[in-house]
Amino acid sequence: MNMFAKKNNNERILPVKNPGPIISGIIVAIIACALVYSIATNPRFEWAIVWKYIFNENVLAGIGWTLLLTLLSMVIAIVLAVCLAMMRKSVNPV
Repeated sequence: MNMFAKKNNNERILPVKNPGPIISGIIVAIIACALVYSIATNPRFEWAIVWKYIFNENVLAGIGWTLLLTLLSMVIAIVLAVCLAMMRKSVNPV
């Protein structure tokens, strides 16, 4: 007879629970909440001035250019990635 216990088909084996990711997620959430609270309640941010300039045409133009350049770089990266993937899958050794 075998010395090792055999698994019965009716047994349900549960995986070992690892609390590490849960604890680290809670710590990161607490730090993020403290940071948001600190920024929102800090009088030196002068939120009236922030709201005054947030919709300024220069700021909106800068946001527009940033989004356009981001989109353009993503399109270029996707095209290059597809070309490289097709070259990788090609049977032509040259």
